[in-house]
Amino acid sequence: MQKPGSLAEYVHLHPEGFRVAYEPVALPHLPRLKCPHQEITSVRVSDTMTAPKVSPRGCIGKPLASGWCAEHQVAQELLEIGAKLRYPEIFMGKTGARGIFCGLIHWERYAEVTSAKFLKEDVNVLRIRFDL
Repeated sequence: MQKPGSLAEYVHLHPEGFRVAYEPVALPHLPRLKCPHQEITSVRVSDTMTAPKVSPRGCIGKPLASGWCAEHQVAQELLEIGAKLRYPEIFMGKTGARGIFCGLIHWERYAEVTSAKFLKEDVNVLRIRFDL
């Protein structure tokens, strides 16, 4: 059972019509010419350190009506769930290592750079956690 005032309680107390639907802010508006997903890799900067690097190529998948390609379509689902929850700070993964800071911009960035595999896991966890 969720404690009073919890995010899950908020979701169940407020009907769909009360909550705002997802609208892109930092991502390009629809229709999109390319999928906005970006590949991030680690680059060794010294013997003991690595740094993240965004691939300049980006995703080469053909965008669907949602603006994401078939492989990254789950990113749209994540953003729609975020809209229902009002974009809270939330941590996922077995150790809570993957997190999204509070706010739409952070949710969009997470959707852009997280692998499709992790996005699918995260969407499933959020659906179960908040009974969506």
